[in-house]
Amino acid sequence: QSIIKNALDTVEPSYFDKELALRGRLWGTASHVYYETLRKESEYAAWTYLYGIRVNHFTVFINSLKQFNGIEEVNTFLKEAGYKMNASGGEIKGTPELLLEQSSVLADLQEIEFEEGKYTIPTCFYEFAKRYKDTDGKLFLGFHADSANKIFESTDLALQS
Repeated sequence: QSIIKNALDTVEPSYFDKELALRGRLWGTASHVYYETLRKESEYAAWTYLYGIRVNHFTVFINSLKQFNGIEEVNTFLKEAGYKMNASGGEIKGTPELLLEQSSVLADLQEIEFEEGKYTIPTCFYEFAKRYKDTDGKLFLGFHADSANKIFESTDLALQS
């Protein structure tokens, strides 16, 4: 908490009076030591410290795709194209019975400039979701915490090897 608080304390207070969506990192160059300290506590906190307030993934709605009918087909296509899939908790998270199936590619790795030099760090990723209708015929629009947590592991550096 102190690392994040110290970073936020360097931001001009007037920034917090404005819309912050997709603003990126408002504070100066990140410290790799601080990044690693945060990563041991929370991969998400480390990612936010490094990249700031921005989107870390986009979701492709499989139901709207014309060339693919299911998540297995999408995953096969992605793997054949050379993408590495997030296999944490299984390549496909969820089931038709849960009304949601999800998968994701692993975040790309990029060399990032830190105070201490350049390090290769995960960036952003794509998620793929197939949604099913409930017994009332309504498309399920929610999420399942267990699956969502596994999807967010797509930025976990430990999964990159």
